[in-house]
Amino acid sequence: MIRDTSGSATAIGLALLLGGLGTGCGRKDGTPAAAPVAVSRPAAKEVVFTDVTRAAGIEFVHTSGAFGRKYLPETMGAGLAFLDYDGDGRQDLFFVNGAEWPEKRRKAATQALYRNRGDGTFEDVTRRAGLAVEMYGIGVAVADFDNDGHVDLAVNSIGGKLILLRSTGGTGHWLEVKLPRFAPGAVVTVTLPDGRRLVQEVHAGSSYLSSEDPRLHFGLGPATRVSKLTVSYPNGKVTRMAGVPADRIVSAS
Repeated sequence: MIRDTSGSATAIGLALLLGGLGTGCGRKDGTPAAAPVAVSRPAAKEVVFTDVTRAAGIEFVHTSGAFGRKYLPETMGAGLAFLDYDGDGRQDLFFVNGAEWPEKRRKAATQALYRNRGDGTFEDVTRRAGLAVEMYGIGVAVADFDNDGHVDLAVNSIGGKLILLRSTGGTGHWLEVKLPRFAPGAVVTVTLPDGRRLVQEVHAGSSYLSSEDPRLHFGLGPATRVSKLTVSYPNGKVTRMAGVPADRIVSAS
């Protein structure tokens, strides 16, 4: 996990000098155009990243099973999913893990789920959530396949079948937003009554051979309604809804 310590999400800037780019220009009537003016911008603040993986409580180590001659799976890594598994309004982390090859099994390896505590740290809840599953996982997709308001997991594997992991859900309320068409890059912002904003983006894919539910799932915690729901499309179109009740699938225009 890498944290940006620059204090700005737009920390990279450009300095442009326009004065010497052209060989000459003029107006249609022959009158010389004004000379280009050099434009300079303040130097961008340096962007610095700090490894805060351990400080955040994440101790997951991917197992590839590699030994001797390496094949394709060992070189590919595995999937990672962001999801709010307990409905508290914070994004948790699901790590897909590989496994040791049968002919050289040295240790057990399972998938992993880390719960977001909301203070910049995570706790390992893999066994509590029933996800200590051993398999050579490689890709994962998140979807509410049975429309009960709880996000489920589909994990594909090497040398095995797809594993569908159904969630019984947390204690928080929820909202699922369905757009009128598949719109990768669309950003949905949910504003809660206490002023908190939850933001998610529609993605075209998630990890190896995986594509998530095009509907966006929001855990709302104790909130029983959403004050405002805003959809911003890549083409600049913005739609808004207000006073949306929780615990339902809502279609946004």
